[in-house]
Amino acid sequence: MKYSCGLVVVMLLLMGLNGVAQPASQAVDSIATLVRTYYNARQADSIYALTDASFKKAVTGAQFNQFITSSFSELGSWMSTGEPRIAADGYHYPVHFANGTLEFLLTLNNQRQIAALALQPVQTPKPTRARQNILTNNPLQSPLDRQVDSVVSVYMSKPEAVGLSVGILRKDSLFTYGYGETRLGSRDTPTGNTLFEIGSVSKTFTAVLLADAVRQGQVKLDDRASQYLPDSLPPLRYDGVDVTLRMLANHTSGLPRLPVNLNSSRLYDPQNPYAHYDEQELFTYLKTVAFVHKPGTTYDYSNLGMGLLGTILSRRTGKLYEQLLTEVIAKPLGLSNTLITLPVSKHLAQGYDQSGKAVHSWEFKALTGAGGIRSTTDDLLLYLQANLGKAPGRLRSALQLTQQPTYTDTQSQPTVGLGWHINPKTGWRWHNGGTGGFRSFVGFDPKKKTGIVVLTNAQIDSPDEVARQLIKAVGL
Repeated sequence: MKYSCGLVVVMLLLMGLNGVAQPASQAVDSIATLVRTYYNARQADSIYALTDASFKKAVTGAQFNQFITSSFSELGSWMSTGEPRIAADGYHYPVHFANGTLEFLLTLNNQRQIAALALQPVQTPKPTRARQNILTNNPLQSPLDRQVDSVVSVYMSKPEAVGLSVGILRKDSLFTYGYGETRLGSRDTPTGNTLFEIGSVSKTFTAVLLADAVRQGQVKLDDRASQYLPDSLPPLRYDGVDVTLRMLANHTSGLPRLPVNLNSSRLYDPQNPYAHYDEQELFTYLKTVAFVHKPGTTYDYSNLGMGLLGTILSRRTGKLYEQLLTEVIAKPLGLSNTLITLPVSKHLAQGYDQSGKAVHSWEFKALTGAGGIRSTTDDLLLYLQANLGKAPGRLRSALQLTQQPTYTDTQSQPTVGLGWHINPKTGWRWHNGGTGGFRSFVGFDPKKKTGIVVLTNAQIDSPDEVARQLIKAVGL
């Protein structure tokens, strides 16, 4: 695909921006969601209003309008947005347009105004300088040990890498490996029992809670979400179609990626963005929510949707989300370190942002179901075993329900179950996640009965590539 010269005008603003301090990822996600909404509505002026003074000085409103018009003409509608890659110059989002895939680069200033944006070919970051003497508990004795080390050492050679924990499920055997440190300078290597924030992998647990409620007859997948929300709210509906629980669980609800009022509270902390977002703020937002798509028509990843599902399940059962997590999943499976509230006796690895700065752990309220769980490699391997059939009867049925395809997009978008993404070629069920200082990947192959867990405590490259390379090297 060729790109118009109008793209270059905006990309020129990136020069000299390496020193701009980036706001927390959720603030950037909120702006990215607005840009996407305004782009699809062809409201260039609304996007331009989000830019800062230096942007407006470099690019006139007329030039920017031409940029948006030309982009829409060439690319068509902005269909969906992937997880960002964070770099010194900003947040790089993979974006699927109707006519192709590009990378959307977004940079904000400290006032959360757009300092720069660009559409450019998707880039793969290259490894930087090697780092010597990587700490590890890998004994390097077996072929598996050496295969794992050959892959993980590439990731750990990045100067921004801190710690990484790998879990492998193969032939009913579990293997764990730790690299780096749980906290810089501690020389404490992660083990299978080291706690990490797992971010959006939490969504698969929320989907299991939904499936369990379905199996118990408490809800139906195609129940309207509005049935379980306060009567004071208008129906959660757009273009004549109601949002259902199924749509919340497979990202086809049409709801935005994030609520636009996430960062408007006076208590908002960019280092802990979800901590004060409660049901009152969520329900206030839902009164005037602007849908991105007609419900049920398009896959579009939504933290808001899955977080709302967690709140709905809590309201329907009369139990806190964490209580549901413990009673339905953690206790039956023996997941003693899968939790939300961190007891004094539990020690969470320290998370680090893309610049190597230690960051605050994330807490959640109304959107807990989207990313609030902490867990360990050992627990997540047991979770994968349960997904492969080793679970009590009712829970086994619920886990199997989450793995069934519920939506396949005709435009090369993911096949999804409930919570899980599904690779239609390999059959792998997987999910990744990230918080302010952590990244995660969990996946399994139902046919081969194999699985993998990768947890890191640095907000740098996604561990997806580590997982893919391990799957290939180890033969999972």
